[in-house]
Amino acid sequence: MNAARLGLCLALALTGVTACDSAAAAAPQGPDHAPATRRVDADALPTFNTTPPIAEVSELEFALERAAEVIAPSVVSIVAVKSQPAGGPALGGLERFLLDRGARPRPELKQRGLGSGVIVSADGYVLTNNHVVEGADSIEVQLHDDRTVPAELVGTDSHTDIAVIKIQAEGLQAASLGDSDALKVGRWVMAAGSPFGLSKSVSAGIVSAIGRADVGITDYEDFIQTDATINPGNSGGPLVDLHGRVVGINTAIATRSGGSNGIGFAVPINMARAVMEQLVRDGEVVRGWIGVMIGALTPELAESFSYDGQGVLVQDVVATGPAASTLHDGDIILELNGRPVKAVASFRNAIAQMPPRTAVKLKIWRNGQAKTVAVTLGELPATRGGAVTPPSKIGATLSELDDGLRRRYAIKAGGGAVVTGVDPGSLAERAGLREGDVIAQIDGVAVASAAEAGARLRAADLRKGVRLRIIRGDYGRFVVLRDQG
Repeated sequence: MNAARLGLCLALALTGVTACDSAAAAAPQGPDHAPATRRVDADALPTFNTTPPIAEVSELEFALERAAEVIAPSVVSIVAVKSQPAGGPALGGLERFLLDRGARPRPELKQRGLGSGVIVSADGYVLTNNHVVEGADSIEVQLHDDRTVPAELVGTDSHTDIAVIKIQAEGLQAASLGDSDALKVGRWVMAAGSPFGLSKSVSAGIVSAIGRADVGITDYEDFIQTDATINPGNSGGPLVDLHGRVVGINTAIATRSGGSNGIGFAVPINMARAVMEQLVRDGEVVRGWIGVMIGALTPELAESFSYDGQGVLVQDVVATGPAASTLHDGDIILELNGRPVKAVASFRNAIAQMPPRTAVKLKIWRNGQAKTVAVTLGELPATRGGAVTPPSKIGATLSELDDGLRRRYAIKAGGGAVVTGVDPGSLAERAGLREGDVIAQIDGVAVASAAEAGARLRAADLRKGVRLRIIRGDYGRFVVLRDQG
């Protein structure tokens, strides 16, 4: 009884009504010992503040509502089904023991991955992430009206983590694509998708940064950073502005817990659209290649070259590359086609987005003066999964040496090609190559990049053998790759 009266007392006290005085405590009881009803004068009721919100807030709320309504019909959920064969790497020790002795193997497992996507054309093309659909045996798409339809994989590009799929359905509504180059830090954006399988979800935030690179997520990074909440399942969904236009494809988050910590990354829609057009037209992405190793221009390096300004430094030139007769190590690239060059990532991305055989003009700093040179781009050597592909019989995967790989493998070498994969039983494994090794020379010729190493290995006669000098930790060593039939 006292506890109930105390609860009522506190509730009334919170409303500003003083009803729990001694008189109330001594109020007469009804026949069932219930407290007697007490009327409160209308003038004593709480007064609520109903001041209208300021105009700016109302306009923002309306803009967010409108953007969510505009993008909603174009956002899809994607279910990618992947098979995991019985007896694969996931088998435990006991299961392997039983299989070795003739026991019935467990059935093939089906792994279902969930992501998001956005319809970008009325005839059914859908943009998403490569990691959402990579290796899928089948793909299903759930539309905004809850219809589920099968999807066909058009093409993927692991270098940017972009993929294109296509669906056949009536009444598809394509999203409007914005201009990611026009984005500014501080602009409001919304992330749409299916976080944790919760379809038709949106979250709002701002553009925290643009041109974010060296994150270690993809090979070509120019990310939009946002604090709009992005969680597992949002991958591949659209990042939209307040007009409901797609400005990015949500790709990754920086997290220690697995959930959102307010740092998310989206591929700019201009980059995603360029990739999509090539995938739809050609089924693959072909990139321009200038054939140089470039590095950041620090103030100390700039001063050593008697230069004061922005640019990127040519660290080395591929001997067989497009710029071999034009650029020298030590050149500082100041402009690309009349536009200032400020960072390694932006220059590399710009070159990669141009088709081979494109003629470019470079303004460079050499020997204390500026000059303009012309280079015709070549085609970036064949790559696989973000890494260069030597002949398959070698059985090694090579990647360009970047800050992420330096940290991962504690690499101290200045340049070369990083071994990021070795196939069991391959020539590379028999020669003693390991992940984290850096190939510095091939048959006595220094290699400046994974692209150059891949080209030289493809041209080598493996029956005669090819000698590699590798750097492992603090020391170098020689190995020979030979195909003995």
